[in-house]
Amino acid sequence: MKGYKPTGQALDSLVAFLNRRLHKNTISRSNIMLTQISDGNQSSYTASDLRNMEAKNRSHFTSGNTLWTYIQVLDGNYSDSSNQNGKVLGLSYYNTSIAIFEKAIRSISGGLGGPPRYKVEGTVIDHEFGHLFGLVNNGTPMVQDHQDTAHGHHCNVKSCLMYYAVETSNTFNNVFNGSIPHIGHYGVADLQANGGK
Repeated sequence: MKGYKPTGQALDSLVAFLNRRLHKNTISRSNIMLTQISDGNQSSYTASDLRNMEAKNRSHFTSGNTLWTYIQVLDGNYSDSSNQNGKVLGLSYYNTSIAIFEKAIRSISGGLGGPPRYKVEGTVIDHEFGHLFGLVNNGTPMVQDHQDTAHGHHCNVKSCLMYYAVETSNTFNNVFNGSIPHIGHYGVADLQANGGK
C-alpha cells in the first residue's frame, strides 16, 4: 500500500533465504515484482479482508514450473493484534499468500534502541515463508518432534526463525539479538527430508 513499500534490504534477505532453502538457481531480486495497491484506509484487517484484497489485486498465480507467492504489505494492524504476545507482524493465510503488517513493524523498528526496519521485515517475511514451506508440522512432517503445540505450527527452540514469537512485536522488544534468525537444525532436517535443502 502507498507509503509502505518494504525495504530493498528486506527483499535481498528474502532472496538469500529462498536460495538457501530451495533447489532453484533462478531466484533473484529481478523475480520480485512490486505493485502498489490501493490504500485500505483501515486501522485493522481481518482474515476475510486479506482474502478479499488478494482476490481484487492478485494477477499472477502458480502455473507450470513457476511458483508465484503473493505478499500484501498493509497500512494497518491485524484485527487480532491485541493478544498477550504483542502485535501480529505477519501472517500466512493461503498456500502462497502472506500478509505483512507494516504499520506494526514500523512501530517497533528504528528509533533509539530499536532494530532496523529491514531486519524486522526480513525476519517476518522469512518466517511466513517458513509456514508456506509447511513448517512446523504444517504439511512438512517433522523428522524429530520440535513443535510448540501451545502455539500452533511453531518451533519450540527460541533461537529458531520458526519460534512463535517471531511473528509478534514482543520478540523484537524482548529477545531480538540484532540479526535475522535462521531456520533451526530441526526445521532444516524437516525441509531436507521433504525435498528442500
